[in-house]
Amino acid sequence: MGVIIKVKEWTEANKPLTESLVKWGAGVSGVMLVLGPLMMMLPAI
Repeated sequence: MGVIIKVKEWTEANKPLTESLVKWGAGVSGVMLVLGPLMMMLPAI
């Protein structure tokens, strides 16, 4: 439980950085969601 509390405190102390990390993570996930299946289909073409 101590780790969760420390992470929560850190995210509250670093709000702009946390927001940026979440946005970048969501963006990369979205790109990979689209590119992943395409990369799997490419060798079959």
